[in-house]
Amino acid sequence: SYTIDAINHFLIASPHLEKRLAFIIGEDAALQFPLWKEYEALALKAVPLIGTRSFEKSLSKIEHISLSLEIKNRFKQGLT
Repeated sequence: SYTIDAINHFLIASPHLEKRLAFIIGEDAALQFPLWKEYEALALKAVPLIGTRSFEKSLSKIEHISLSLEIKNRFKQGLT
């Protein structure tokens, strides 16, 4: 299954959504994003949240966990 197909499914199944959807990908996948199926349409329909796979390059492990929890809580509250 492709990400664009999943996003389209959620948009059709939940037409009442008022916020734009988001999806999380790693920085390595983000580099390949222009190769994804219908990547331009995907970027218009959902916000790509790009996470790092190397804590040393950006956030410490504790900051990363805290940020992950914050993102999770924002989605629970319907915020993006």
